[in-house]
Amino acid sequence: MSIVAPEPLTRQALEFLKNQSVMALATSSLQGEPQASSVYYTVDDDFNFYFLTGKDTRKEINLKHNPRVAFLIGTGPSVITIQGGGTATLLPRFEQFELFTHFSNALQSKDVNWPLTTLPHKDFAGFRIKPEWLVLLDLSEGTRPQAYQEGYQKII
Repeated sequence: MSIVAPEPLTRQALEFLKNQSVMALATSSLQGEPQASSVYYTVDDDFNFYFLTGKDTRKEINLKHNPRVAFLIGTGPSVITIQGGGTATLLPRFEQFELFTHFSNALQSKDVNWPLTTLPHKDFAGFRIKPEWLVLLDLSEGTRPQAYQEGYQKII
């Protein structure tokens, strides 16, 4: 992964990502059908994304067979979005527990009903997404590119 964006854009993207907590995550079923779901995530300063899911959920089963993912963060009301894609890797078990503790503390302080603790999951799996591409679209300042591709700024 190589960050290609200038420093101000990188900071803007990280700030936006760290102020969000939910992404739409797309995986592929065993039959190759696209499947999307919402997941809570966290991101580090190197743009690695981390999330948890219940064991034996569609996400976990799909990722065991095909770790390629796409994701979207930012669904309104302002027109700022980050889209990306890459590979999801199962974390070592101790890192999964650290991630579980992180999410439990962060979401409890926001009074969120986290599906991992409110649905009847027997266990969980934690993943890291290493993006191979990442783009930012920011139309919040009233910018109007001539074509939608021109509005995206490449980060990775």
